Amino acid sequence: MNYFLCYDFSHDKTRRRISKYIEAAGLKRVQKSVFFARNYKPREMERIAFKIASIAQEQEEEAEADSIMLIPIERDQLKAVTIYGENKAFSKLIHYQPTLFF
Repeated sequence: MNYFLCYDFSHDKTRRRISKYIEAAGLKRVQKSVFFARNYKPREMERIAFKIASIAQEQEEEAEADSIMLIPIERDQLKAVTIYGENKAFSKLIHYQPTLFF
């Protein structure tokens, strides 16, 4: 399953720690607070979201506006995503073609 992971945290230090963790977990940034995960299992994404929540709790008292969203999206639905403006990072990810060696 593919996922978009989006977050909104009010403190800069928390955002930096969380974005570093997400990138280390292998997700690709497609916007400032939006990451894309290709072919992750639901349990993997739940583990990542749980870790993000624990990082946020370590850094600050949870603000009402702070949030994490996991949005599952099937491969065929990616083709229907509309992008206004230019987003090379996301376009590159959805047009990914693995190289096969024989």
